[in-house]
Amino acid sequence: MLQQPTEASHKTWLTLALFALVSAAAAATPSPWWEGKLLDIEPVLPWAAAAQPAEAPEDELLAAPPELALPEAAAPLEASGSADVLAGSAELNGAEAGSGSGATARAAAEGSAGAAPANGEAAPPVVNDPVISDAPPTAAELRQVRPAIAALVAELDPPKSPMERPCTDAACQGHALDRFFAKLTRTALKTTARPVRISQFGDSLVMGDDFAGTVRGRLQKAFGEGGHGFFYIAHPERPYAARGYNVGLSSNWKTRTVVTAGSSNRNFGLAGASFAVDGAPSFSARQTDGLLPTTRVGILYHAKASRGGFDLAAGEQRTIRDLEVPRGSDGMEWVDLTTPSERFRISRFRGDWLWFGAVAERSGPGVVVDNMGMVSGRVAQMSKIDPAHWARQMAARGTDLASFFYGVNDAAAGNGFATRTEEFERAYRELLRRSRAALPHGDCLAMGILTRGHREGGSVATYPSVGQMTSVQRAVALTEGCAFWSPYESIGGDKGAAAWNNGSPRLLGADLAHPTRSGYVKLGTMLTAALLHSYLAWIDESLGAQP
Repeated sequence: MLQQPTEASHKTWLTLALFALVSAAAAATPSPWWEGKLLDIEPVLPWAAAAQPAEAPEDELLAAPPELALPEAAAPLEASGSADVLAGSAELNGAEAGSGSGATARAAAEGSAGAAPANGEAAPPVVNDPVISDAPPTAAELRQVRPAIAALVAELDPPKSPMERPCTDAACQGHALDRFFAKLTRTALKTTARPVRISQFGDSLVMGDDFAGTVRGRLQKAFGEGGHGFFYIAHPERPYAARGYNVGLSSNWKTRTVVTAGSSNRNFGLAGASFAVDGAPSFSARQTDGLLPTTRVGILYHAKASRGGFDLAAGEQRTIRDLEVPRGSDGMEWVDLTTPSERFRISRFRGDWLWFGAVAERSGPGVVVDNMGMVSGRVAQMSKIDPAHWARQMAARGTDLASFFYGVNDAAAGNGFATRTEEFERAYRELLRRSRAALPHGDCLAMGILTRGHREGGSVATYPSVGQMTSVQRAVALTEGCAFWSPYESIGGDKGAAAWNNGSPRLLGADLAHPTRSGYVKLGTMLTAALLHSYLAWIDESLGAQP
């Protein structure tokens, strides 16, 4: 027998109906605060959630490591909270395009914009970005920053495996990381107009952003928040994470990555993934953890046609950016925000262009760590990218330190790596040489493999490939003039891998190759410690060499 509806059930249904009407109206009403509708919901897709490392139980999470905040006496290194926009930034509105690198390209072309260079070569990168000098700092500058760096380093455990810095020239007048440390010093002195940028390449150990995000957070505590840095404009292969952000991505893209695509078209961008418009895609990013708001947004592109563009919304600002550049050029188009914003959205991508990523930064001094990881990434896949195109992309991004963390997908079970050692060595050497060539005013850092193993009874056994690969990576890095740091040796080698697996909190995942979330935090802290210990040693060496 059916029950008669009660007064309470009537009220419930009335409330639900009212909520549905309000929601429908909000979903159809343009928002006065951002591009899109008033009700702007970005769901967390189940496959995106599944792709992230599982959270360790609360009692297994690492205790928060000491922050890299400096003592009060070390004011030059405190994070800057200013929202100053670079001098000369464009007045932006929703009616016309502002002046950015597109305008720079038009001026540089001197009336021939849109035409490919006469010699058939691609146009130089379109860059509209301040430059940080890599000249050696003076003794006075080094003495000014040393007390703060020494106090900072005193709070960090000495690295088990130090940062190795080989000579970069035949006379051994320069060493790896000299240029990066010089730029870091100017950042500490707050004399830079943009952040120092670290582009972190790698495989799945990087893509989840817990490792790169930890390095980013630690360095920003010390040198200032430069912003999140690079976001893929869409999902490359698998969904990716961006620490401190909710990212909204569309599926209306034709995606090609170095992991699965051939090399018939070698314009894969800097990180190895290109995206062509297939419908009406958009990209949005919203901060979630109290970071300082963004003051500059950049878009990395390759112009297959002369004309293209996009729209950007950030707070109340609306920017329509129409660009005209030489066909075949690579560049970064920057939009300086009139008001700092915790949220931005890019849409209406126009032109037969390839788009690679969006960049969120703050003007002025600070540090940025780009997450350019790719699930299933291997060293040899990077050779699919055209070297000249990759160099132009690197120049457009303005990378100061390119860091490479590969190996887990190249290390074979058992002793299989021994049969592929020469092939791996060639690919690794090519990657580091490309990096050195693309960064005449920057540096490169090669990180060895972490670990990979299997279980033998109740114990953990590391594959021989791990030690073999570490030896190859070190030898290639040192002969090619890149700094080298060994995660495998830093955790204690084979015994360390077992300790990471058996300890509390557990730092190594069940596959004995990927860390747990706590392990990523630990690894990022260890790299930061190795980098800053090396920085302090460089300061002392430089002071000892100067009168």
